[in-house]
Amino acid sequence: MNFNRRNYPPTHGIRVPAEEMKQLVVNLFTKVSMSAENARVMADLLVQTDLHCVFSHGTKQIADYIGMIRDGRVNPQPKIEVVSESKSALVIDGDGGMGHLPCYFGTHQVISKAKDNGCATLTTHNHYHFGAAGKYTRIALAHDCISIAISSHRISFGREDLVSGSTPGSPISIAIPSGDQPPLVLDMGGVLSYNLTLFEQYPSAIFKSMGLGAV
Repeated sequence: MNFNRRNYPPTHGIRVPAEEMKQLVVNLFTKVSMSAENARVMADLLVQTDLHCVFSHGTKQIADYIGMIRDGRVNPQPKIEVVSESKSALVIDGDGGMGHLPCYFGTHQVISKAKDNGCATLTTHNHYHFGAAGKYTRIALAHDCISIAISSHRISFGREDLVSGSTPGSPISIAIPSGDQPPLVLDMGGVLSYNLTLFEQYPSAIFKSMGLGAV
């Protein structure tokens, strides 16, 4: 396994106070027409991700996000809408915006449903990726709830691409409160690297991973 990839602190750099970093993120997103409220949510979530040492999905991503907004690939002013709701379930349309936003607002709503009914589920769609899954399970932890967050992954094939490229990673997080002890938090990407030997041993897992990428 390759442990020397993305989520280790750099050996050099400039230390920036978290609150100052949040303000910078707010300024950047509002410059590309995102509302101040949504920009603050993005800033809180991305800086929080940095503070949990998941640097791959924190503020490091801002340049890409800004670029996609400028290119018209991500809606900076989404009208997030609840399209279906019951006592224990919620479905939210992200209107082509950043996935962090419907997932953040929906998580808070579904926690209230879980408190009232014992459990609840949130499904979101029509948005860009939601970043590291642990952001949302940690929100539930603050309310003493067990939570699971998972996302599909996007696949985009060119003419010459092989089907083996359809098994990248999907983020997953599981968080369990533990009273006066530190909580259990799993926050990771589930990567299933395709090879013929693995396919022969676990064909069902390979096909499921391919299917998840096509959702």
